[in-house]
Amino acid sequence: MEQEKTQILTNQKTDTSKYDFEKLKIAQGAPDRRGVHKAIPMSEALKKYFKNSKKEASKKEKLVDKKDLLNIFMKTCANFYGPGKHFVIDDENRAVVIELLAYFSRSNKFGKLVRNQASLDKGILLFGECGLGKSDLFEVFRRMGKFLAGYGYMQMFFKSHTAKDLVNNKIELSKKANERDTDFIRIDFEKGNIYIDDVGTEPKFFTQEVIADILQQRYIKSKSNPRKTYITTNLKPSEIGERYGKQVDDRLREMFNIIKWEGDSRRK
Repeated sequence: MEQEKTQILTNQKTDTSKYDFEKLKIAQGAPDRRGVHKAIPMSEALKKYFKNSKKEASKKEKLVDKKDLLNIFMKTCANFYGPGKHFVIDDENRAVVIELLAYFSRSNKFGKLVRNQASLDKGILLFGECGLGKSDLFEVFRRMGKFLAGYGYMQMFFKSHTAKDLVNNKIELSKKANERDTDFIRIDFEKGNIYIDDVGTEPKFFTQEVIADILQQRYIKSKSNPRKTYITTNLKPSEIGERYGKQVDDRLREMFNIIKWEGDSRRK
């Protein structure tokens, strides 16, 4: 009898009507945008869509329909800065947003803003003035990629690091190697798709340009095992070539769809 009572209690649903979730959200405050990924609320139709598609997983790449991708993008934007604060889409950034969503949905309409030969098999190099929202936009994409990967859709999944993080990791690696520290975690920048933020703001490692070496290694390894690199920077492509050398400059157009984000800083 006791076991039956326990089973009944276990199956009961929690009554959430007594909780004020709006006050709870306000009390929590706005989380750091690079913090723990928050679940994105979905409609029942979308939940059913992903639940069914997960059962149909196969070796062939699965792609989310572009309309559903836009739906998830808007929900992620709404959750980006915390309660009541959205990543805003307006006339100044709409063209870039649409172009990159076309890229991640693998649409044949991608390429309108690309300055070199457009290809869905290349990565993205997005450049423009400070404060346009380049980093924030790719943080939205990173969250979408993590969310979609949970349902077997890997089209937007990538690791994310700043250029400074990669240089600092290199510096720490050199120190820990001498100390034989086995607990040190080296950033693996060779495998999978990767996003590098704020390229051009990082220091050198003595005389070594760490980002140049990373781009070279990824370029070479992508010949045998395709992978994509995404970059946001305030530098123009010509300035990237001046800083990182002729070899990197020569390979930029082969590795990246080069897109300029027009406009002035949105920071106030």
